[in-house]
Amino acid sequence: MQNSIEKFKKELRSRGIICAVLCLLIIAAFILKAFIIKDSLGEIAPFKLGFLTGLGSVIALSLALMSISSFRTLKNEKKLRLAFNAENDERCAAIRAKSGNPIIIYTSELMIIAGLLVKSPDASKALIIAAACQLLVSVVIKCVLNKIM
Repeated sequence: MQNSIEKFKKELRSRGIICAVLCLLIIAAFILKAFIIKDSLGEIAPFKLGFLTGLGSVIALSLALMSISSFRTLKNEKKLRLAFNAENDERCAAIRAKSGNPIIIYTSELMIIAGLLVKSPDASKALIIAAACQLLVSVVIKCVLNKIM
């Protein structure tokens, strides 16, 4: 038991570091785009530009919060034990598997990337909306299973 908690501490520490580095990379990409690259990328549709700006901001903020949460959990022994139990809960693992996690997330990400790469604005919006609906259905299934199980 003690060995697995030490292993979890190392995993939590590396998870926090990875989240912080990814957050800094996203912020650096925003700074590069805003000040250095300017408009050398050509004409980007306003829908795509707004979507990328919003998505990037949300991802950077959530990575920063995850990193802060990981480091705070490492400092508190009680929170560490609760996080360890939540991570290794068999019921939650079964719920995640039944709700399609992680395959739904990966396919939705691929659909969003494809939507951003497509030249047609209608096809782009359709792919992004379909990916959002797919994620929404997965969340609803997960909530229902949490109530049932």
